[in-house]
Amino acid sequence: MTLTEELVLLLRDDEGLPFLVREDMVACVLAGAALLDLAFDFRIDTDLESLIVVDSAVTGNSALDRVLARIAARGEVCDTSTWIGILSAEEAPAVLESTLAKLERGGLLKEHRGTFPWRRGRLRPDVEALGASRRRIARLLISDDFPDPRDIALVSLLDACDVLPDIFPGRDVDDWRPRLAQLRKMELIGREVAGAIAAIQRSIVEEVRARAAQFRRVLLEVSTAAAAVGAAALLAGLCPRARPVARRGGFHWWRLAHAGLGTACLLALFVHTGFRLGAGFNAGLMGCFLAVLVFGALAGVCVNGATALRKLGVPARLRFLPLRLHRLALYLAPPLVVIHVLIVYLY
Repeated sequence: MTLTEELVLLLRDDEGLPFLVREDMVACVLAGAALLDLAFDFRIDTDLESLIVVDSAVTGNSALDRVLARIAARGEVCDTSTWIGILSAEEAPAVLESTLAKLERGGLLKEHRGTFPWRRGRLRPDVEALGASRRRIARLLISDDFPDPRDIALVSLLDACDVLPDIFPGRDVDDWRPRLAQLRKMELIGREVAGAIAAIQRSIVEEVRARAAQFRRVLLEVSTAAAAVGAAALLAGLCPRARPVARRGGFHWWRLAHAGLGTACLLALFVHTGFRLGAGFNAGLMGCFLAVLVFGALAGVCVNGATALRKLGVPARLRFLPLRLHRLALYLAPPLVVIHVLIVYLY
């Protein structure tokens, strides 16, 4: 297997499901793995300022040949970091698809039929191949021996994706941090390509960190804006002098806008979570949001169907109960969201 193929295999669990890693991170390490494979094969060379093709002959691997042709066809010389950005954005999906197909042809990913015969079954990794890769990595992380340069590169890519805790769920990965730091300092290969491999690995780490920092900044800005809007809405609801503002444009139009906002929130919740309840604090936050939406919908039914409910003999106390519960859940939501955002941001 190439480095790229083994990386793709290790990014899945025993059932063939990919580990939960951000798509841009996977794209970044796939681009880096392809460049590392080309460097190990003496097809490219790189330093801090440029990455060049030294041998444009085909490798026989469609994924690597695609990347090599892309680099050779570019007129201007770019550094490694630039190429990782280009390849992760434009070539990573094709590299992944080609690599999965090659693994399937080689029997390292095998299709298992599901319940419905007309649907394609899930591709599960070969147990022996996956186990051998995991055992080799574990030995590398617990020993003090000088490892194979390719294994150092593979472990660095897996660590960049932060999937080592998923690959070894029963082990404390923090105990391996000194060894991981040691591996990153080792000479990776002979003098001819040592600089190329080191430059590629540095660029991978820098790109992943830059994207993570950008994501955190955007998340903080959006969360701050949402908190400001939520605080303004809460103030408008609590302050008697602010309530006449809500009457501008007509009460019924504002109520319709309120219902539309609830629907939009429901769609946003689905996009953000896929309606997975999560666990611990996340489950509590999800429950609070669902309470806001469900009791808000019931409050709308009670308000708009008040006449019919009175005729049915439903007491006023029960008719107003969903509205009170909706407000209670709405008051609880902002602090829970702030805590959730802080936990994600600080993490």
